[in-house]
Amino acid sequence: MIPPSKNEGIFGRHISYDEVVSDLQKVTVDQVVEVALQAFDKDSVSLVTVGPLKSDELDHNNVSF
Repeated sequence: MIPPSKNEGIFGRHISYDEVVSDLQKVTVDQVVEVALQAFDKDSVSLVTVGPLKSDELDHNNVSF
């Protein structure tokens, strides 16, 4: 017996790749920004870098310490 896919387990039916792509393409930039504003408190965002990045290499117009 083949186990159900995650789609079938969550949505109760198979969801094709084309349907997923179609739904993703319907998402607007404004919707992404709205969710980001709700998800991230602008007063407590952290910055993490990987690699040799020094403070003077950052765009300080977008980052404050």
